Amino acid sequence: MEKLKKKAEEMDLMKLRIIAISGVVLIFVFALVILYIGGKKMGLVGKHHYPLLELAGIEKSDRPPISIKGSDLKKLKKAKGRRVMIIDTIKDVTLSTETGGVGLKLTHVQVLLSNKTVEALQKHGENPLDWKGKNVEVIGVLNFNPLYGYQIVPENSPDALKVATAAK
Repeated sequence: MEKLKKKAEEMDLMKLRIIAISGVVLIFVFALVILYIGGKKMGLVGKHHYPLLELAGIEKSDRPPISIKGSDLKKLKKAKGRRVMIIDTIKDVTLSTETGGVGLKLTHVQVLLSNKTVEALQKHGENPLDWKGKNVEVIGVLNFNPLYGYQIVPENSPDALKVATAAK
């Protein structure tokens, strides 16, 4: 009888261990799902965009960017978070008094030029504040800001920003 009692206690202990291990595994899987969902909402999980690698200075893919007209809202929505080349006409130019950067307003996208980029362009005789009405090709990762809409920062390469006089 005592042997049976001891065996029953061992079985109960074994059941508790299995339940505890199952609980730990379940919590781990739940945490992974939460991290994945959060990463996806922040744009950290995606097919072709790896912002953490870019922050670490690791080179981008050699794949050509997706070419999109700035007026094609449907394609812009699909390309969010991906490396793109936007082709459009500059509708308006704004200077940030806070940062010294410049914003180029296209049809549905805002191109953000940092203060350093503006200074480098001015050293080469280009003034982004005079670009209203000109055609632009810009390569970078397309992001969506809930307040400002679609935004793109040109990549750090000579071909990432091309500006030409608009055809009339």
